[in-house]
Amino acid sequence: MDKFKRRLKVFQNITGDLKEEVPSRMLEIREVTELTSLLSQLYSFGEVQMNDCSNFLYGIVIVGYFDIRVAKTVYQTLDSQYPIRYLNYNAEHDYVAINIEDYNNLIPTLCACGEIMAINKFESYYSVHFFDIRSARNAFCAISKKKDYFGDKAKADLDTSVYSDSTSPSPYLFSMSPITSNENSFEERKKRKKCSEKDEEVFKIYLESIYSNQDTRTTLMIRNIPNKYTQGMLLETINKKFANVYDFFYLPIDFKNKCNVGYAFINMKSVIYIPKLFKEFNGKRWEKFNSEKICALSYARIQGKQALLSHLQSSSVMSQGESFKPIIIS
Repeated sequence: MDKFKRRLKVFQNITGDLKEEVPSRMLEIREVTELTSLLSQLYSFGEVQMNDCSNFLYGIVIVGYFDIRVAKTVYQTLDSQYPIRYLNYNAEHDYVAINIEDYNNLIPTLCACGEIMAINKFESYYSVHFFDIRSARNAFCAISKKKDYFGDKAKADLDTSVYSDSTSPSPYLFSMSPITSNENSFEERKKRKKCSEKDEEVFKIYLESIYSNQDTRTTLMIRNIPNKYTQGMLLETINKKFANVYDFFYLPIDFKNKCNVGYAFINMKSVIYIPKLFKEFNGKRWEKFNSEKICALSYARIQGKQALLSHLQSSSVMSQGESFKPIIIS
């Protein structure tokens, strides 16, 4: 790291003071030697939109956050530990564009969707930028409910960008020609699919890595759970052989239909218990309801009991009944 700083200082002496980097939600971190602890640290700052560890062998990790304020905090915190820089991420799309004549009527709706970062005025419209890109999506969805506000072409863009499984909205332009085309949406989905495949690889469980002490993560995601399973049923199944080896368990429940959403999180007290749990459940059918679903285990994005608690601390689930809350064992 010191060597990198010295090189940068020499470069600055030659070229003069460099301009400050333009903040972005995407960060590139270099000279990474230990992946697990870095990922745990990155996920502790806030919700991650994506990460790319495909170049870890070269010491490079890329991470993207939903909220630009989180990315700035990460940059400031890790700047003394790693060479780090903002990436020019053109797919951030954190804004909606509103015709000038519609602006006054719509600004209360926009303010209710999330914190506004900036408002820029152009000749015929305002661009309203949000700190969190999900707020831009919320704004688009909220305004789309207003009848006859935009035409069929805009509705088509809404279907392909907002209600798809993508994590990043298109730039939303109201009462004007849409910016993104169906072709661009298709290309974006292809890119995201590749990112998703890389993402899945990072969270795969390799028993060899556990046995050799190369992977020390302890928080797992249990997927493909039949929706009729309650928290009690799932814990009953787990506790037959693993009653005293975990300290956190959370089965998210849909508040409306009172059914689970198909996955759960469990934090093991030690990594040594993971191989047995993996062999017991991964790839196996569930014993209740004659379900066709096959259980699958992977590492969770957020690692560790404290990080999980911090993540859920401000969640609405903590104000729900006991059957909705996570199980925390001291």
